[in-house]
Amino acid sequence: MYSENYAELKDFLKLTNNSLKFNRKNNFLPFNTQRIGRVSFQNGLLPIIGGLSRLVCGKNIDLTNRDVMLNDIFNNEFFEVNEKNKFYFKGLVNDYLGVENFNILHPKLFLFLPLSDGKESTGEKKISKFLSEIFFKNVNLEYFFNGENSNFSSNILIEFIISNLNDLPNKSESDFYQYPKSLNKVLEVIEEDFNFLLNHEDFLLNNFDLIVAYYLYFYFIQFTLKSFYTLDENNYVSGDIEHTYFLLDWETVSVNRLSITSGYKRVNDFLKELMIKIDLSEHLNILFGTENLILPEFLEYFDNLNDGEQIEFLKYFKYLIRDVRVAEGLDEIILPDTFIKLINVYYQTLEESNSISTRAGPLSRYPKTIENLGKKYFLKRRGRYGYMFNIDQEMLMIITSLCIKDEKIKLTDLYSEYERRGLFFDQESINRINELLNNLNYIDKKSDSGGIQYVKSIL
Repeated sequence: MYSENYAELKDFLKLTNNSLKFNRKNNFLPFNTQRIGRVSFQNGLLPIIGGLSRLVCGKNIDLTNRDVMLNDIFNNEFFEVNEKNKFYFKGLVNDYLGVENFNILHPKLFLFLPLSDGKESTGEKKISKFLSEIFFKNVNLEYFFNGENSNFSSNILIEFIISNLNDLPNKSESDFYQYPKSLNKVLEVIEEDFNFLLNHEDFLLNNFDLIVAYYLYFYFIQFTLKSFYTLDENNYVSGDIEHTYFLLDWETVSVNRLSITSGYKRVNDFLKELMIKIDLSEHLNILFGTENLILPEFLEYFDNLNDGEQIEFLKYFKYLIRDVRVAEGLDEIILPDTFIKLINVYYQTLEESNSISTRAGPLSRYPKTIENLGKKYFLKRRGRYGYMFNIDQEMLMIITSLCIKDEKIKLTDLYSEYERRGLFFDQESINRINELLNNLNYIDKKSDSGGIQYVKSIL
């Protein structure tokens, strides 16, 4: 079996005695190594949500040409107005349907959010597809985006647009993206919150882009931390949420804060070599004949093989390391006999390969989408400490609403719910959040006899 898998891997890498090509499926994350098509998030998440809505509803992700769409709206037998007024009215509708002016007052309008102009739309399409396949498989967003449970807004312009927009062309696409099982808890809470939000349409309409932005960043950061889980014979990768300490936007940083030692700096160090981890995982998936396992998860898989399978696999794993080193012109080394040590040697081999000047660029460019998303919403420069995880009051209250949902919860439980969503706070931040909630009158003054405090529902 491993002989056939190795032949497939060699073909995938175009591996010969004097060359190889780092072919990539990129089915874990919606990134590429090129500058062209990278998402800057200058237009936020709205273009991506527009693409997502069309994919979820089985439509073509590319929006109909704007001029054609406008003509369709105004070529209506019930629309009678002189040409001069029609010109001005058409300009009004055109302005409204631009991302910078879009005010979503009905969920069906998401379907007509355009992708960004130029090359950036390529990256936005990737993220839209990633969201539809990873985040929303078990969330009935199609019902929401089609506005099945919505009434027309009292806004005459919106009612006119929705009533006259022609249906978009249909198109079905096969799945591409995969997720590792160690991120199950991340996806569980995302699905839980969005299924809840389907019953709170106004809140979802007003905050869809910010909620998607947070959970997208949450997923990317947790994926990165899981990929760099310490390999240890007695320590399989955990499915628990990795600790990521945030600072509140309105507080100042000081020494000995957990947001310094267990915050963005650690993640940023990992991002620099994320592509190598993904390459290694992809190669091992082909060699093992597995799917959607990331590096730390292979240890458990290998341990569950019988002795004969382990011996055969190690033989071909050594072939891979040896052949890659020969193809890249790297020094010959003595290979160890244990799985973990071989993984470390192959990781070192890939590091050496990517240190070649022509490959340094792709390695550094690969995580730029994560960096751009963070700088748009979740990072703040804090003097000599550099960028740190940051959450402002608006985002905090949105996530707080999702933590509490419809019924009040214990204040202590609120922080457990924050942590389920990747928001960890040290005691200083907790004190400031308690103060904020108290000032906003969300702390229930009626406590139990034991002094337990509750936080009221915000929705």
